[in-house]
Amino acid sequence: MTYSNFLLYNTITDYRFSGFHFRKVGDFLYMKQSLRVVITIFMIVMIAVSASFAVFYSFELYYSTADQIASSSNPTLHAVWTTVSANLDTAEHYLNSIAYDSAIMEDLGSLSDPTHLYAASDTLRNAYSPLLYADSTIAGVIVYDGRTDVTHAVYGHLSGDSGPARIVKKEQIQNTALGMIQDMTLNLREWDFVTVGDSCMIYRAIYWAGTYSICLIDLDAIVQYYTVLYALPGRLALAHDGQWLTVPDEAATDLSQASPINDYASVYRKTNTLVVKKSGEELDLYCFIPLDDLIHQVTTLQRLILIIALCCVVGMVAIFIYLRRQFIQPMNNLMASMERIQKGDLEAQPSERYNTTEFRALNETFNSMVASLRNAKILAYEKDLENQRIRFNTLRLQIRPHFYLNCLKSIYASAALEDTEKVRSQILYLSTHLRYCFSELGQTVPLSKELEMCSNYINMISLNREAPLLLHLDVEDDLKDFPIPPMTVLTAVENSGKYFKTSSTPGNVHLSITISARILRMETSRLVNITIQDNGPGFSEEAIRLITNPTTEHVGISNIVQQLRLYFGPECEVAFTNHNGAQVDFFIPIKEDPHESADR
Repeated sequence: MTYSNFLLYNTITDYRFSGFHFRKVGDFLYMKQSLRVVITIFMIVMIAVSASFAVFYSFELYYSTADQIASSSNPTLHAVWTTVSANLDTAEHYLNSIAYDSAIMEDLGSLSDPTHLYAASDTLRNAYSPLLYADSTIAGVIVYDGRTDVTHAVYGHLSGDSGPARIVKKEQIQNTALGMIQDMTLNLREWDFVTVGDSCMIYRAIYWAGTYSICLIDLDAIVQYYTVLYALPGRLALAHDGQWLTVPDEAATDLSQASPINDYASVYRKTNTLVVKKSGEELDLYCFIPLDDLIHQVTTLQRLILIIALCCVVGMVAIFIYLRRQFIQPMNNLMASMERIQKGDLEAQPSERYNTTEFRALNETFNSMVASLRNAKILAYEKDLENQRIRFNTLRLQIRPHFYLNCLKSIYASAALEDTEKVRSQILYLSTHLRYCFSELGQTVPLSKELEMCSNYINMISLNREAPLLLHLDVEDDLKDFPIPPMTVLTAVENSGKYFKTSSTPGNVHLSITISARILRMETSRLVNITIQDNGPGFSEEAIRLITNPTTEHVGISNIVQQLRLYFGPECEVAFTNHNGAQVDFFIPIKEDPHESADR
């Protein structure tokens, strides 16, 4: 190898970024990837860029066209607002001029001459006729003379059908006006709003010389009249202080969600509606212009750009779906299976049928490796289970000779005393005891069966005692069928009897053993607490050391500790304490289905 080649070889560097493998040789950078992937990525990038540009342009086109429509509609809406304001001023001025005419009001207050009263009413109607003729949106003028309690009314254009509907409308207008006078809710300072039937009206009221003059203008009539008069491109709606006075666009009542495009217009995207606003002192005017036909107002070039944008988006979606189906989904499936296997679930395997040859080969190899790993784990599990079963049986066999020898010693002592009746009883108890010890009981027995054998053992050893042995049972009913390994409680009882026999503790005449079992309810779980307590001398320090030391050859209670933990797991705890005697506590976690565990 030449020196130059050696330098080139040592300047090779590999880089990995986002799943791609790059190799740098000297000052040149190469990408170790197939041409198909490079072309695909290049196409996606180009389509994404062109589609983004086209979509951005389409949005700009949308809002610019909407701004043009709003700019062309704003002068028309301003003209409507100017005309409505002028008509309101004219109506107020006209109302003042007639209300302050003393001759007409004086004639209305005279009831002494009915002829004058009728003539005054005609004069009033003739006085308001030009106003009603000039402004067809005025629903009527109500004049109430408080001096004579007589109401005079002049009506103009009324929205609704003719005939009975007009009569009902007139009655509603008159009753509403008189109701405000009687309730003293009539606004005499400025224009105000009132609901008449199913319509909202704006009114102006003046009080002079004991007479109320009220001019009412139908807002629905304003909307209908000026929409036709000025050929508005959309629907006109009126509002005041944020409250709608006429029915607006069906879905554009919440204008806070609209997107503003200038100071006086906004776009409500939910219904694709352009909203143009003109604010006034008494009324706010809104024009709702639908933008569904916006495409007809753009040029041919703009339409072509929109079509290109749509094609780019469709092409990008199609390519994304293809890549997702051919690459992304299979890779995600494989990664999900690997994560499940990493967590210990060897049953996980990709179930998808791949269309790509490379993924099919990878899937088959992956499943073959998982199957081999699963078989190896099963073999290891079975071997470990067999080792635990052998150790479990060994522990039980270590306990059985211990019981057996103690029982033989008791029978031997009775035979030495030539007490035949006692020997027969001991042999009977012993046969029951041995049948229990050497029978195939399985890994667990019900707690009631274990307690029955404890009672049999106490009766057996009591025959060689001068003072009787007492056994007290305090077991909850729900725990009588609780499964425990055989001879666990019995071993603790047997140890209590043995150490009491050799005890030199003064005052202990009767051996009393209490076995209690109860359920302890914790915050997130439940425990079974089995307690075996006697009134003997208690555990010595040496005895506790032998019990808790795992290296000792002591086969008594230390074996039942191992037996309990083999069956219930390391969460099972056993405590040895001295409390007025020896006390052994088993703390066993309750399994989800203890009956299922007992049958195994």
